[in-house]
Amino acid sequence: MIVHRGAWALAPENTLEAYAAAMDYGADGCEIDIRRTADGVLVMLHDDGLDRMTDALGPVNQYTYAEFLANGFRSVYGSWAQTRIPTLAAVLELARQRAMLLHLDVKEPGLKGDIAKLLDAADVWDHVVAINALDARSPASRALGLVKE
Repeated sequence: MIVHRGAWALAPENTLEAYAAAMDYGADGCEIDIRRTADGVLVMLHDDGLDRMTDALGPVNQYTYAEFLANGFRSVYGSWAQTRIPTLAAVLELARQRAMLLHLDVKEPGLKGDIAKLLDAADVWDHVVAINALDARSPASRALGLVKE
């Protein structure tokens, strides 16, 4: 079973805590949403804007990762308000440690090269079981080795 955005009922969606909780409760893996910050860091966030999850406003790609770290989750998340949006590199490390399968939901064009480098560095190509349907037929997905021609 692949869990959408991690165990978001237990921790804010797309966080290391939500992914770890999903694995603790028996998931085989997680669907992860990948976006890029203004300074090129790949992060996990479903929405293109920050306002639903954080107190910041505007699109993800207008903030640097350091600015992400300065913004916690909204206070509605209670004790999780100090949790931060993780990088793709941190999620791949967790995936390697926990044998977590990954469904990549690439939210923006132009990320394939950076995603491939991080998958290589973490040695987790074999953890990737799916990619979002929107990109599944694209040359990028074939270049990532996620779709066979």
